[in-house]
Amino acid sequence: MSLTRSIRWTHRAWRYRLGSNRAEVEFVRSQLSRGDLAVDLGVHKGGFLYWLRKAVGASGEVIGFEPQPRLADMMRSLLSGRGWTNVSIEQRAVADAPGSMQLGVPGDGDTSPGARLLTGEENQDVAWSTMPTEVVTLDAFLANRSQRVRCIKCDVEGGELAVFNGAQELLRVDGPALMFECEQRHQPDRPLQEVFDTLHALGYQGRFFSPEGLLPLEIFSVDQHQQLRDGDIADEKTYCNNFAFTRD
Repeated sequence: MSLTRSIRWTHRAWRYRLGSNRAEVEFVRSQLSRGDLAVDLGVHKGGFLYWLRKAVGASGEVIGFEPQPRLADMMRSLLSGRGWTNVSIEQRAVADAPGSMQLGVPGDGDTSPGARLLTGEENQDVAWSTMPTEVVTLDAFLANRSQRVRCIKCDVEGGELAVFNGAQELLRVDGPALMFECEQRHQPDRPLQEVFDTLHALGYQGRFFSPEGLLPLEIFSVDQHQQLRDGDIADEKTYCNNFAFTRD
């Protein structure tokens, strides 16, 4: 692990906490205590993973999933350099059925925050670099866990419904707090309400992160809170794409 890369990781994590994702970081930290088990779906460059590990401490555990090979290797190197042996990185994707799928990376690079499992719903105007990737369900992968999952952070670029459908038992039994990204532009042929209804059926109540703080899901509107212009985000400051769901 290079010192420069480690510094960049720390800087990214603090930028999340003090800037772009302040409320989201505080939410996941508030749901975790020392010794807890947390799951990070879509680790990318570890901005949230850093705070999940800080929250659970050396006695807890964090399991991260990052299907992009170069990012998974980078995170393993960073974790090894920190000596964080209670954090693992699985180079796999998570969905509603085990097997193999094509992972799409937009553009001609080998990594991107927009990487996603290709299902046919993605924007056909985007050029995708593809690679096969192993897919697991959370129910199967965590079937033999020795402790309750307390919090799941999920950023899977439109695959949220598949993730939650493949985690029905875990969500029903453990009831972990959920912090996830969910955008209509990532699933244009399916309403976001389908994701919310799936969680409501399991006893969850939702809120969404806004410039005014966490607001009740009942007042969320795609037309108002996820406005697009020419297919892109109209105003980053008012665009709301992160949600918090918890069970009593």
